[in-house]
Amino acid sequence: LTYTKAGGTVRISLTASGHMASVAVTDTGIGMTAEESRLIFSRFYRTDSARKSDTEGMGIGLFIINKIIERHGGHLRVHSDGPGKGSTFTLSLPLKSK
Repeated sequence: LTYTKAGGTVRISLTASGHMASVAVTDTGIGMTAEESRLIFSRFYRTDSARKSDTEGMGIGLFIINKIIERHGGHLRVHSDGPGKGSTFTLSLPLKSK
């Protein structure tokens, strides 16, 4: 949400497949390069576009979230078609049977 301009779109979808539940958040925000998408979950990493924006940050949030998700047996992925083309973040966690 932080990097999607006013008038942009944010779409949230929920799915379950096999033993995993997933939440995908897709936006029309600043997007990122393939190299940036490989580094985005690194500690203290911020993309060039994020550093040039008026948005403050230290690049630690996605790192922490990713570690928490991994500790619960899940994974966090990102996809972007490039700068200016938005991003999709997908969080997947295992379903537990009762």
